[in-house]
Amino acid sequence: MYNKVRGPIETSHRNIKAFLPFTSSTKFVFRTLIFVLAIVLYSLYTVFKGEVRREQFRLLLILLFLMIYSI
Repeated sequence: MYNKVRGPIETSHRNIKAFLPFTSSTKFVFRTLIFVLAIVLYSLYTVFKGEVRREQFRLLLILLFLMIYSI
């Protein structure tokens, strides 16, 4: 029972870590910001995972960042 419940949680945490960039910063606020952004990106990925392929998701993110940057 424990592994059935704990397994998806650990897998989800591993997937979130895949969205984290490498940083050597010791600033807590910066590291927290990066972690929150990774969670947002992972959440978007899980929402769109059934709808689009990974390459299409990357293109959507690039377009999103370009739209935000141009504002």
